[in-house]
Amino acid sequence: MRKVLLAPVVISMMATAFFLTGCSRGENPLSSKESYNIPTEGDDIMDAQLYYAGDDEEQARTIDLGFGATGSDCYVTYRRGDETVVEDKKISGEDADYLESKLIEYSKTVRDGENGYWPDTDEYPAMISIFSYRLNFLHGNEADKIDTDGATGMPSGYEEFFSDLEEKIIAAEDAASKEKESILDRILRGDVYDTDDNFFALIDEIGNSDRSYYAFVDVDSDGVEEICVKRYSEMYIIDSFDNVYKMVYDGATYDMPIDEAGLTGIFYSLPSAAPTSDTYIFRTISPEGEITSENFASWYDANENGQMDEEDWFFLDSKEEKEVTMNEWLDKAEKYQKYRDYSPWNG
Repeated sequence: MRKVLLAPVVISMMATAFFLTGCSRGENPLSSKESYNIPTEGDDIMDAQLYYAGDDEEQARTIDLGFGATGSDCYVTYRRGDETVVEDKKISGEDADYLESKLIEYSKTVRDGENGYWPDTDEYPAMISIFSYRLNFLHGNEADKIDTDGATGMPSGYEEFFSDLEEKIIAAEDAASKEKESILDRILRGDVYDTDDNFFALIDEIGNSDRSYYAFVDVDSDGVEEICVKRYSEMYIIDSFDNVYKMVYDGATYDMPIDEAGLTGIFYSLPSAAPTSDTYIFRTISPEGEITSENFASWYDANENGQMDEEDWFFLDSKEEKEVTMNEWLDKAEKYQKYRDYSPWNG
């Protein structure tokens, strides 16, 4: 199905406690006496947020799904109690189509049972929601939604429906993890082209695998995750070109691949002491590994009081020749400071 959103959307659920707060009849978005539209075959699901309390409130489960702008992509976050089992995972192809079709199919069941989710009265104390079903969709060119929950009943077969989605999400996550392990093993044990188009064995470079780390991150904004490997003093970024692996970046050990809100590229963070100081460098790169932009920021706790204030030294140039004010520095560098202790590495 063709999507019309401008960008992939993932609506993150609030903490499980959001669903466990008391919800009175006046707060319930749908009374037991009113109906709502549902998606039908051919409609496009934009996003969905599902909640199921189950028998144990501490193990209540939430599923967030956001469907992409083009093709059959779905971004999923799945939580069980306080544990995030799957976070912002991209599911594509038949698996994404399956999730969308299940939502469309089950929406009729949700509507058919709407009179049984709350007591048929306006006078009762606050009650705990045991399920919620929230869905935004497009019917033709018209946006519509389902937004309902319940405290005294659930749609028929809701537990089975929810479990079916869980199994599909976990299976897709396991398959993706195995694929990454296979790719990593291939580039470690096989040959990779270096930046000069010469073969080299990556395992020879990183040595003891117990002292190397890896991450899969889309550092060049091309929609495909690159393989990033860190050893003692270097960090490599390896990309695939027609199933041939090539190292496109060879940097320092403090370089880190990053793809977080507003920052996609290579992030260098070096906190120091005596006096306290921070140095940040953020670079964007092309799919070929060329640096396309570079931003620098450093701060020194000049008065050694252990906190940032206007008496400290602030620089935005790499040679640290021109001081700027704290406000000028924060305007440019506060977004880097958020990731002062960031680490993407596994292994």
